[in-house]
Amino acid sequence: MESAVSLDTRNVIWESATFDAISVRLSAQRHGVRTDASTRYEKSLDPLLSGFATARIFDYLTFLGKHIAVSRTADYLDEKQVKHIEIEIGYDFIDARAGAQIPRERVRDILISLGFKLITDH
Repeated sequence: MESAVSLDTRNVIWESATFDAISVRLSAQRHGVRTDASTRYEKSLDPLLSGFATARIFDYLTFLGKHIAVSRTADYLDEKQVKHIEIEIGYDFIDARAGAQIPRERVRDILISLGFKLITDH
């Protein structure tokens, strides 16, 4: 109960992280401890997901009308762990899957709002 969030709570620490999958798996095996967290983190999560999660937290708190004051942050990203993936999809492909022709600008807006970066626009 001492660590529970209540109506009197004024300060909260938010953490969003990913960890090296191999290290997590070997540590869990070595210590004979299997947890929900070890199972989740041994799956090679995209290291960029933690940044998206943090942004979602702040968006949601803002949506709820909460005052957000960030007093400290820490950030580390091992660029060697980031795998950039390019997917080539044409508007015809999207229209065929959607079963309707979607205006090109609407397709671009949707993809950008989902976090995609458009490299070319044909």
